[in-house]
Amino acid sequence: MKIQAFQTFAGQKGFLTSGKMAFGILDQYPVSLEYTNGNGKRSVLILQFMLKAPLDKMQQKELRESLAKTAGLYVNQGTIRFQITARDSDVDDQFESVKNTALAFFKQNGLAPISQCPICHGENCDTAAFYAGGYRAVHSQCLHTAMEQVSDAAARNQQNGSYLLGLIGGLLGGFVGIIPSVLTILFMERIYSLLYALIPLCIYWGYKLCKGKLNKAAIAMVIVLSIVFLFVLEYVVLVFGVYQEYGIFSPVECFQLFIQPDILAEIVKEMGTSFIFLILGILISWGQITKTPQTTVMNMQSILQTSQSLTPAAGQPGWNPFDSATPDAPVKDDPNPPIEG
Repeated sequence: MKIQAFQTFAGQKGFLTSGKMAFGILDQYPVSLEYTNGNGKRSVLILQFMLKAPLDKMQQKELRESLAKTAGLYVNQGTIRFQITARDSDVDDQFESVKNTALAFFKQNGLAPISQCPICHGENCDTAAFYAGGYRAVHSQCLHTAMEQVSDAAARNQQNGSYLLGLIGGLLGGFVGIIPSVLTILFMERIYSLLYALIPLCIYWGYKLCKGKLNKAAIAMVIVLSIVFLFVLEYVVLVFGVYQEYGIFSPVECFQLFIQPDILAEIVKEMGTSFIFLILGILISWGQITKTPQTTVMNMQSILQTSQSLTPAAGQPGWNPFDSATPDAPVKDDPNPPIEG
């Protein structure tokens, strides 16, 4: 199954589609369907539910037995993922089988979908959207308020942000970021590659906290300053290394020695491993240092595009996924029936 075929398949099931993801509501359970692989003959799809309560070990065992090898089962607290692997000609039947088995099991065991809004943590959600790692109930008003907030923050940053203040903050952050590496090199005589991730991270947070303008230029500045502070790290280690060895604290003389062309060339040659560690550090922290108000707005827009109405609203009278009709789904008696009168 190619991605276009996946989108057609999901659309026929009533799902909203966005690239390799699709979103729908099955008997009042918001679900996501992810296309992970397809070579034209076989397909791998991930069907994900988010439940209010996690499955215990016995329930996990029973659910696996109920699936009868039609799908792999992966459980992380209340997040339940079914991996459906099938020939393209069998995808529809296998999807329906897994869907019906899952819904029947959830209803039989009184396992309801999450009904609490991830933004305000209130109940009575009227919308489903892909938020906080899964397709779940949320308040439409909360989504739109969040969109307004990130849009306002982006506008304020572009209007009031300062490259100069950001540069000052980045420099301060860079000095903070190299401290752990300096200490481990001097006192433990060891280099920890993960500590190099702190350099770009601290520069980014220094830039941000000092109200630097956050855009693509800021990302470039963080990367350039990270390289600069790699040399600063080597210089600081040289200064304190001389002090440890000879008891002489001479930063000026060390700097004059450091910038001599032949010495600097030799230092650069020996910094190969450090450059590799810095690149790894930048990659590790990439998700943070590329986070700008504009990307936050784009992410929020993507979330809004996945939203659709929950009718009735989750948690309100009439919302009861256990009453929805599902093929071969035994209905479990309510363990806490309402008291009338």
